[in-house]
Amino acid sequence: SYSKKYSEDDDVHTPSFTIHKVDQDGKLLAGAAFTLTDSNNKVVWTGTTDGENDLTADFANFNFGTDPSAKFNFTLHEDAPVGYTGAEDWTITVSEDDGVVSFRKESDEDFFHKIFNWLIKDSFDKAYDQTSKVLTVTNTVNSYDFTVTKSFTGVEALPEDFQIIDSLGNVYTLDDAKSVNGTYTWTGKADYGTKVTFTENGYQVNGYDVTTSVNGKDGTSAEITIGTSNNNVDFVNSYEAGTYMVRVTKSFTGVDELPDTFAITGAGENALTAADAVSGTGTADDPYVWNVEAKFGTILNIAETGYETEGYDVTATVNGNAGTSMQIQVGTGSNNVTFNNAYSLKKTDVVLSAEKNLIGRDLKAGEFNFEAYEGDQLVAEGTNDADGNITFSTIHDVTYGTHTYTLKEVNHGLGGMTYDDNAYEVTVEVIDQDGTAKAVLPETKPVF
Repeated sequence: SYSKKYSEDDDVHTPSFTIHKVDQDGKLLAGAAFTLTDSNNKVVWTGTTDGENDLTADFANFNFGTDPSAKFNFTLHEDAPVGYTGAEDWTITVSEDDGVVSFRKESDEDFFHKIFNWLIKDSFDKAYDQTSKVLTVTNTVNSYDFTVTKSFTGVEALPEDFQIIDSLGNVYTLDDAKSVNGTYTWTGKADYGTKVTFTENGYQVNGYDVTTSVNGKDGTSAEITIGTSNNNVDFVNSYEAGTYMVRVTKSFTGVDELPDTFAITGAGENALTAADAVSGTGTADDPYVWNVEAKFGTILNIAETGYETEGYDVTATVNGNAGTSMQIQVGTGSNNVTFNNAYSLKKTDVVLSAEKNLIGRDLKAGEFNFEAYEGDQLVAEGTNDADGNITFSTIHDVTYGTHTYTLKEVNHGLGGMTYDDNAYEVTVEVIDQDGTAKAVLPETKPVF
């Protein structure tokens, strides 16, 4: 009933449509795979986007037959790229649209049809432009959770200003972390494919050397690509107390050398002696010096022993304060410990005595005078009592050791009086008895 004649060579127009595949920003997206199947689940067409061009889906591999009233249902399925949310399946219905032409072959009586136009009825909704036959498929990128952890050994706590910063602008502090058994944990979220760099700051602890690693590699920062691998970032710090040099010095005055028993303990495994000092002679200008290595934070109780010398009083100071010991915590203050001893001979008072005999008459108290010399120095004077006892004035601050005194009678030149012109020596030993100086006098007294 058509007025126009057609031949078997005329083109047959089969349906097709364009797939415009983009991401959430409207950019062409590669890696989206589409499959078109018929109602029998037979594949009619496949295609994968390359990120540069649109896809054209057609039905060239499907036989529509010659029934001008036929309708065909197809399913379009998308496998979205990794990290993107895929679209739901679409149902496509294809039917004729006033374009079926009947032909008669001159050689026989059979009729057949050629279909020139098709209508695509679909479930694309607004994503499909019926006029241009373009299907716009938008995939949104998926967001993935990531975890940041921080663990450490060698110290009791991290510094309060410790933090981890990522390239997205997030700051992770100890206050907002979840802490379990000394491990801090933070969680976050980022889009698939996002490259995120994590860096720790403020991890240094005074006095400690620190070995830092991120995800098993040395360093303080790491970059991960969200969704393409493990989304965990694991910071681990190992702290070890640093080594400090403790300087111990010793000086002394009042004696020529320290006792053999002198030692300084508590500065290390071995006691420090004058013999193993690295330098010095022990004087105020050239003290003995020892250098001792110790770990940061170590508490040392450093003390001197065996410094006492017989016959001497000693004033002992440590870092200018009275005492013979000092406690320091290495690295938290001064690492210098200075011992100083000032030695002085022990002293006591000595009172000399003698006797006086007078021939020819009785003695009178205070009648005769006597003098005591140490060397050429007059150190004491005395007089007799009525019984002949001579008591000398007190000699103060007589030091430890041996002292020899010469006792003489003063010749006043009285007429008829013969004076004793002998000089009598008296040896006095000042000894150290239980830490106190004591004068030991001869058992016998000189007699004038």
